[in-house]
Amino acid sequence: SDNLFGGTLPKTIGNLTSLAEFSASRNDLFGPIPDEFYELENLTSLKIQENSLTGTISTLIGRLHSLGWFGIGGNFFTGTIPTELAEIE
Repeated sequence: SDNLFGGTLPKTIGNLTSLAEFSASRNDLFGPIPDEFYELENLTSLKIQENSLTGTISTLIGRLHSLGWFGIGGNFFTGTIPTELAEIE
């Protein structure tokens, strides 16, 4: 958080299969969340609030069964909240 990172979230993030926490709040990230992000099945915490991320939250979010913290406020997401989010325990 607060690292002055800029740019888009890389698709290669999906290669980090053991990643448990991702915190990149209050940076200059923009663009959509790549589908590869939803392959991080061990992710327990996702904190990407207060960036300039856009697009929709994919229905693929249902794959993140371990996700306990989902901070996305302060971005420019559009669309509806996927019902698959309810599948996360």
